[in-house]
Amino acid sequence: MSNASGSRLEPVPAPEPNPGSGPPAFPPLSLGPFQVEREVGRGTGSVVYRASDPRNGAVVALKVLYPTRAGQSAADLHATAQRELELYARLDHPNIVTVHECGLADGYAYIAFRFVAGLPLDQGLASGMIDQATALRAMALVARAVHHAHENGLIHRDLKPRNVVVTAQGEPFVLDFGLSWRRGAPADAQVQHIVGTPSYMSPEQARGEEAGLTPATDVYAIGAMLYEVLTGRPPFAALTSARTRQMVMALPPKPPRELDSTVDLNLERVVMHCLEKEPPKRYPTCAQLAEDLERALDGRPLRGPRSTGLLRRWLK
Repeated sequence: MSNASGSRLEPVPAPEPNPGSGPPAFPPLSLGPFQVEREVGRGTGSVVYRASDPRNGAVVALKVLYPTRAGQSAADLHATAQRELELYARLDHPNIVTVHECGLADGYAYIAFRFVAGLPLDQGLASGMIDQATALRAMALVARAVHHAHENGLIHRDLKPRNVVVTAQGEPFVLDFGLSWRRGAPADAQVQHIVGTPSYMSPEQARGEEAGLTPATDVYAIGAMLYEVLTGRPPFAALTSARTRQMVMALPPKPPRELDSTVDLNLERVVMHCLEKEPPKRYPTCAQLAEDLERALDGRPLRGPRSTGLLRRWLK
């Protein structure tokens, strides 16, 4: 992949950022070397646009960062963009979206990614454009892609249906490694507060135990995503983030078959093994999770435990 940052950019007219005020008044006609076409998504701290690069004719997903707190400067956002670029530079997997460059133009920090024509997993399922069988096969590939990240020292920390785009051919791409935890980095180089999305957080992540995170954290998140694919909802969701985190930490999830009796028993076993409260009781790697998921989908015996502690309570 090409990862070039910091090239000199000619100024173009654009609104001045107002730190702490939320997303910029976009889309402009251009930003740096890119011609902006339309907005395709947004999240906390960034807006993503489809854009073109006149230098080579490429279509890109242009992620534009905006301040989320008062006093956050353009230089701060550019440093955040550069950190994300460096994290992606560690990865080379066909199911992880590639990044081209990052830069700073007219007070806005941006990152240009390969544009993937598809739908976020949650939108695809809700609209019926992605069926359950396709989503489950895609999740096995997601697990293998996340295993690649783990092998290269990164824990994603924010895996969720919105961060997986699935093409019309059923090919998934994992997005947004901006919150990734780089194992072995100095403590002061890491985010020092709870990050992630509560419904897909592991219990240890919900408790704020960032220094103790392991690949099991992402195993849990994949399990929560699989749970939603099978049942139409995540294992825990409340009206507030704080209440959702409390449920994640304290309550056992209901087995999927209690919500939908047609769910395959082995698929339920895979999911419940992922959702164990204690990290050592989950799949030790995302590769082993992917293998058992594929076995369940193919009607083959699982290699993981026949039933987890969580599931045994409901099978009695």
